[in-house]
Amino acid sequence: VSSAVVDISESVSTTWTYATNGSEDGVHNYSIQMTDLAGNISVCFDPSLGYTLDTISPQITSNTTPPAAWYDETNTLNFTVTFDDNVIVISNPRLALNVGGTLTYANYTSGSSTNVLTFSYTPTVGDNDSDGITFSSLSIETSGGTIRDAAGNNVVGTLPSSINSGVNIDTVDPYIVSWSTPTASRNTNGAVLNFLATFNETIYLTNTPILKIDVGGVIINANCSKTSPSILTCVYNVSAVEDDLDGVTMVSPVNTIDNSAIVSDLAGN
Repeated sequence: VSSAVVDISESVSTTWTYATNGSEDGVHNYSIQMTDLAGNISVCFDPSLGYTLDTISPQITSNTTPPAAWYDETNTLNFTVTFDDNVIVISNPRLALNVGGTLTYANYTSGSSTNVLTFSYTPTVGDNDSDGITFSSLSIETSGGTIRDAAGNNVVGTLPSSINSGVNIDTVDPYIVSWSTPTASRNTNGAVLNFLATFNETIYLTNTPILKIDVGGVIINANCSKTSPSILTCVYNVSAVEDDLDGVTMVSPVNTIDNSAIVSDLAGN
């Protein structure tokens, strides 16, 4: 602490300074008294003066990632980072993600002035990762801003946990890559004709899709079912009243509307 000697007739102001060594963090109280050359001591000016010293940087204590699942462009994936002190966010920090080999970001969305920050990533069409997204870096990118406590100490540390295994992204709708139709032949009453649609990925059915077939100018519905992970088999049973001498044809691809049917993948596309 510094001291100053002044003449009683002077009107002066002075500043006292005290250097901390960083090991005295916490709440501190102090008072001010003055002593003249004769040894007289003033009353205490304000016995309630005090300050809080904080030189310790906030530390990352934990983080959470989305549960293992398939996600598409309709989903938002949230990541949280917890600190041992409340932090104040300036600008837009973010977490770097590896999504199918492409650098992508989960951007800060909320939590300033608390000890838990939330970062969010919403896939866009074209984002795909079938073996699980990962962090590209375990550090928080401040993007030219800051994450600090109320005393101005910057956060330190890295994310202690990686992303849960099996957080997969799929923004592509399943589509038919090939058709297999019955071989050319004359089919009589009771014959069973199978039309096989092979999709680009594993599919899941809700209700029963149909395939519309033109049989001699009459539209017949062939019910479809899943016969392997990525194959839909549509079955047409020939009846005695049906006749087509120039060959049956498929009117359209699998119709999922008439029966309120849904053909989807794991991500819900």
